[in-house]
This record gives sequence, C-alpha cells and structure tokens, in this order.
Amino acid sequence: MGMCHNSSLLCLKEGWISLEFPYSRFGDEEGHENFHREFVCSLAKSERYRLNAFAVALLGLLVFPMKRGKIHTSLSYVVCMMARGGKTIVPMILAEIIRALTKCTKGKRYLEGCNFLLQLWADEHFYQRANMVDNIRRSMGIKNINHHSRMKYFVSPIGTKDWFMYLRECSATKIQWKYYWLKPRCVIIRGNELYFIKLIGLNGVQPYAPLRVLRQFRQI
Repeated sequence: MGMCHNSSLLCLKEGWISLEFPYSRFGDEEGHENFHREFVCSLAKSERYRLNAFAVALLGLLVFPMKRGKIHTSLSYVVCMMARGGKTIVPMILAEIIRALTKCTKGKRYLEGCNFLLQLWADEHFYQRANMVDNIRRSMGIKNINHHSRMKYFVSPIGTKDWFMYLRECSATKIQWKYYWLKPRCVIIRGNELYFIKLIGLNGVQPYAPLRVLRQFRQI
C-alpha cells in the first residue's frame, strides 16, 4: 500500500500488525508527513490507499479476527484483489469459520472467525419457528432482511456463562435444522473426483464437505 518494508517491526515477521499501525499512517491526516520515511509514494498516491487500509482494518478486526486485536498482514493482498473487482471473499470466510470451529472443538478458547456470522447462524438454528408449508416461503422476501423481525421472538443468552448453560440444556427438538433460507428443492454439490470442495482460506486450503452439511438441513 505504498509503504517500504519496515524491518524494525518484529510483528511483521510474525504476520500481523496492530490497528494503531494503519490508523497512524492512513487514518491520521498528518500520517504521511509523520511517517514519510516509511512511504515509497507521494502524499497524493498514499491518499488512494486510505480506503484499502480501512478495509484491511475492518476485515482484520471483524471478519478474520486474531487474538488481542492483531490484524493479519495477508489481508492486504486480499483487499488488493477485491479492489480490482469481480472477486468475492465469501468462500474464504466460510473456510476460516470452518477452521476456527474445528479448533474450538479441540479446546481452543478463541474463535478466529467472523463472530457476527456465527451469532446469526446460531440464532437461526435455535429460533423455534411455527410449522409452515414449504411452498409459501417464496413470498417471505429476502431472508437476511427478515432476520431481525424473527429474532424478536428468540430470547438469546447473554454472556459466556448463559450460553454454556443454554447449550448444555439444549436438545435436538429445540434446534431448527432447516433454514428459512433454503428453498424446498434438492441440492447436490460435489466435485468431479472428491466429495469435498477445496476452499482457499486466509491461512491455507480448507476442505469443505457440503454433502455432510446439507444433510443437517434435510437436503440431498
């Protein structure tokens, strides 16, 4: 983003930066002047990178979080590809959430995935809807817009202890395995040779088995 390599920053060798780093250089109006030795571009050109720096900070803190507010430096390449247009990071988000949940099942206490999407996923599963005929779902509009109105009837646990108690007492009859969002038709997703799809995540390739996931939603 128009900056030279800073060998004095040990965190760069470990693949992360703090939020203060991009903010002090791109968020502050005098950032280029205060850190001019770190830039290899003019002030006018550095202005073009301000939006990229904001996107890196946003993704690093909310979508691909690390412990203690660290921001993954590889996100700079992701943002550059997105800026060119025609790219989506949805498969990458899915890959990192799967990776993060797998680590949590092995005892890790921190989710390195998008907490907002995980919260939405949980609320949609635990929300008990009334029995409805599948063929009237098309009239319900865009499902993520209706999410807020549905959640008015779901009393969500607050805090870690409440969630632990809620999940311990939760039974299969209290979980909605089929989303509002999935249309009532057969869905078949598979690769040419393997029963899983290789998703390229921020930390490498993550296998994703859609057939296994779709069975939870009573789909083929």
